Amino acid sequence: MLSFRRHLMENTTAVNAAKDIASAVSGFDIEDTNVKKETGKTITLTQTLPDNKRRQYVQAVNKFLSTNDRFEFKEITSNRATKDFKFSIPSFDKDVVVQTKPNGKRGKTDPNELLTAGLACMKLPRALPNDIVELDALVDQVKKIIPQTVKDYDKKEFDAIDGDYSNFCQAFSAAVGFQKYCGGVGQKAYVTGRTWNRDIQKFKRNAYGMKDFNSSDIVIKKGTQFYGVSLKKKDRSTSADPTLLNKSVSGLFDSKEIVNKYNITLRDFMVNKVVKTAESQGLLPTGSFKTASSDRSTSGKSKWKGMVAGLPNKFFNDQLKGRDSIFGRIGDMFEKEQDTIAQKIMQLVLKTDLKELENFNFNFVLITGVGRYLKAGPVVEKADVIPVDTVSIKVAELLKKGKPKIKVDRQSFTGSAAVLGMQLFIGDMPAIDIAMRYKGSASWTSQPSVTAFLTQKFKSFLKDV
Repeated sequence: MLSFRRHLMENTTAVNAAKDIASAVSGFDIEDTNVKKETGKTITLTQTLPDNKRRQYVQAVNKFLSTNDRFEFKEITSNRATKDFKFSIPSFDKDVVVQTKPNGKRGKTDPNELLTAGLACMKLPRALPNDIVELDALVDQVKKIIPQTVKDYDKKEFDAIDGDYSNFCQAFSAAVGFQKYCGGVGQKAYVTGRTWNRDIQKFKRNAYGMKDFNSSDIVIKKGTQFYGVSLKKKDRSTSADPTLLNKSVSGLFDSKEIVNKYNITLRDFMVNKVVKTAESQGLLPTGSFKTASSDRSTSGKSKWKGMVAGLPNKFFNDQLKGRDSIFGRIGDMFEKEQDTIAQKIMQLVLKTDLKELENFNFNFVLITGVGRYLKAGPVVEKADVIPVDTVSIKVAELLKKGKPKIKVDRQSFTGSAAVLGMQLFIGDMPAIDIAMRYKGSASWTSQPSVTAFLTQKFKSFLKDV
């Protein structure tokens, strides 16, 4: 019986750790995490996700593992290295191998970046396409251009171009915006999702805990200049902007000491509020609170994680509301450490430090393509183009009035919403809206995610050049 309990605890620790890692890597839909087998030195798990996302997910996880102190990256030397990952946990005597599995569904490959790169490197018609005939003609044209001008794309992305008219409209919008910004047609383009070509490797930057601080999705060469484009898209100009940041809470703290303080704060909330309340309502067995309280661990082996993982969504969301919410405690930490956190968020969102690359003929720009395809035909709207030059000038102007500060909205989590709202001020201007939330039951045992968007006031300020 003791051996069975030990194996169960080890398996739970491994599963929770794998879930924590998955939640720390944004942009992937992990459907489940299960134990496959256990040997003397290794626990093997499986995670299911769309087939076309598996390699990207493993790559992103390996980057995370190599920079995170909670886990130790382990190399897989077999031919499964692009589909699986391996790690160890401090004070845990087994390695954990995670095998990724396709979900059996036909994955939806997104060709937007490839399309934008190709369109940016061809002469675009003056008039926007207004019917399917003109649109198909442009599709055929860009498919001829791409193999000649674009490097490092995946064949699946190329194959996904046909029939994806909405993505084409958004890419067309972005390409028009790019050519107006740089003053003409690009000569060569690089897609950076899988690799940074040796031609552009020198522009990569490791900063603020990110190996991909230079977040260019595509890089376009025109003459002697290189243009790095952080590419976003939306259906309508009136639609909400895509997020410019998606980080875990601890990823924004500047020291191990603060991370440890956060982990202790989180543990106390989960044990003294969530587990205790769940036990009183009969959602957890009698004695759960006592067991969780006796465990002072803040690592992946914490007992509260196994208890919280299975709690209903509504119950957990209810615990996140009110004045004693974990969000209030995190808000206190953000305000106390705002000098470093505000600076970090400002850089992660606005990338003003990339301006230094202009000395090496590299120009960074954020472009949001806007378009959609309707029964009546294609609709292409004006792209939103924000060069780092403009951002740097305007931010410098605001910084003369005061350094970045964070203002916590204490009302955001005391009502019906299970979300912590904040604003980052630069000088006297609210520049960035910040939202912190859990992403559903799969994330109860991990950290809430932090997303960020430019305020409308700040966007208007950037255009006033």
